[in-house]
Amino acid sequence: MRIINVIEQCNRNLGESWTPLLEHSETFVRRMSGLEDSDAFCYSIEKGIEGYSVKTSYFVGVDWVTDDVAIQVRPKVEGEEDYIDYLRMLTEALKEPENTEHLDGLLTIDFNAKPIPLEEKEDMLSPFIVAQYLMALKKAVRKGLRQSYYLVTANLNSKIKGKILVGKNVCKNLSSGNRVDHFCQYQEYGINSEENKILKRALSLSSHILSTYRGGLDVSALKKTIAYIYPYFRGVDDDCDLSKVDTFKANPIFKDYYKALEYGILILKRCAYGFNRSSRHIDSTPPYWIDMSKLFELYVYRELRRLYPIPGEVHYHMHLRWRELDYLLAPQNGTPMVIDAKYKPRYHYSEPDIDDIRQVSAYARMEGVYKKLNLPEDRIIDCLIIYANQECPPAILDKFDAIDMAKVNGYAKFRKIGISLPVRK
Repeated sequence: MRIINVIEQCNRNLGESWTPLLEHSETFVRRMSGLEDSDAFCYSIEKGIEGYSVKTSYFVGVDWVTDDVAIQVRPKVEGEEDYIDYLRMLTEALKEPENTEHLDGLLTIDFNAKPIPLEEKEDMLSPFIVAQYLMALKKAVRKGLRQSYYLVTANLNSKIKGKILVGKNVCKNLSSGNRVDHFCQYQEYGINSEENKILKRALSLSSHILSTYRGGLDVSALKKTIAYIYPYFRGVDDDCDLSKVDTFKANPIFKDYYKALEYGILILKRCAYGFNRSSRHIDSTPPYWIDMSKLFELYVYRELRRLYPIPGEVHYHMHLRWRELDYLLAPQNGTPMVIDAKYKPRYHYSEPDIDDIRQVSAYARMEGVYKKLNLPEDRIIDCLIIYANQECPPAILDKFDAIDMAKVNGYAKFRKIGISLPVRK
């Protein structure tokens, strides 16, 4: 097996040394599940005169190209050994509780595909899932573990509770002459339910993953989160039936629990999928993709909420006439703005693409935006694009009114500002 190693947002010539990657066409485009009809793509391979070339977009991950050739797309490189720390971006973003409601589409995993062998240090998936799980679980347990009725099977001494399991009672008791004990099944009410057992088991596996992780990312914040959560599960067993995990259905009415269980089940599947029992570490991974542009959007929202903490000052993913704005800023003291996040470092050196300018400008002309901001329709609403570039400050240090934002040439009240992302060595 061979692996094509590339970074995101690149165009690389593979040369002629590769065996034919495309059998029936000159071009192959891999799109993320659910985005087949959009322009977004994970990677594309094209056959040219000088051999094959691969082009990557804003997705990082691992996937099969052919039966014996895989591709691994890493976060964007910033130096000889520096990479964007996507895990710290995620943990920072999830410090804003509302972001847990906007994680759909961030991560896609194909557990039905053949596993891809990787070195442990190349495992980007495990800590990423663990981070989402721990943040969702932390939010869920703050109100205490949810109690519910659950079935208990026990061999009771000198009493009967619930119903007698005749078959087991004959095998365990009557066959040995024990006529005093009774093997029964009954209901109890408490925290030792099946869903809490799944959460406890996933928490234990998360602790193991982080304790053995050697990928170079800083997981200390996640370890502290586990230490905070563990006391809530002191009365919960972790002997959940793994064979029933796929069929387990959480109650969507309890949103926080539902989200935590969703990621907890992913961890159970992840460990069952690529866990090497001889060396006690994960040495293979299912194909997966992480949308870095969406992760950047979550990261920027956390930064905006840090600057504008009052409820209602920052509206996230507001829907208007089949359109979805990234952010609408309605500060109590300051300039209202329509803001869009673009994961495009080139905007530090060049003007934004005309399509992006048109998109944000169109949002700023919608009647619903004027009504939300309580502004007269003859006023031009300010527009702002926040982009990612490592030559910019690591955070927006003050309110937007106090920042020298770069004006987009040729457009009234249209500006851009950059923010750098955390990196790992």
